[in-house]
Amino acid sequence: MLESPSGTDYTVYTKKDMTLRRGERAIVTLFVTKIQYGHIYRWSPPEAMQHFLVLQNDTDTAWTTGPCLAVSGNRPLSEDMLRYTPKGGKCELPVTTAVNVAHDKSEAEIDRKFRAHSPSQHTFLDLVTLEGELKVKNLRNARRKSSSPFVSRAGPPIPPTTASAPPIRTSSSFSTAPAPSAGPSCSIPAR
Repeated sequence: MLESPSGTDYTVYTKKDMTLRRGERAIVTLFVTKIQYGHIYRWSPPEAMQHFLVLQNDTDTAWTTGPCLAVSGNRPLSEDMLRYTPKGGKCELPVTTAVNVAHDKSEAEIDRKFRAHSPSQHTFLDLVTLEGELKVKNLRNARRKSSSPFVSRAGPPIPPTTASAPPIRTSSSFSTAPAPSAGPSCSIPAR
């Protein structure tokens, strides 16, 4: 027999002074607490940028997987599936598509070495170097600088957006250009 609830695969919550008859169902609030949270924005081009709440579990128990409703005052902010989060851990809860953040991606071929690699006698591959730029601009509160983290997962297109015969092999080098001066913005190098 395991001595503590943390020694099992289940987290058990106890609700006192409650009785259900056979076949009855109930929705029960287990606890209400204020927690620390933050914001993060994730972008994986060509998809739209997403806004997430980062929730810090500072409670005395793990959070089990289940529906979660985040509210701001009396207004709902997000409702989604909260994944298991251990005591002291962090989790992300999707809010919505980040509609107040403009983003753009561009890429260009800057170098090509023909027949740079030959894996077999009659097969030749070109080495192509691409340069890309990701631009992000906060359209909300343009005068206020935001400290929310931004994460991007972008890289060279594989397969390439355009290809010529014979097949080509891609490598990447990315750089950033100066951001426009109209309001807060940043250029993020793709990886």
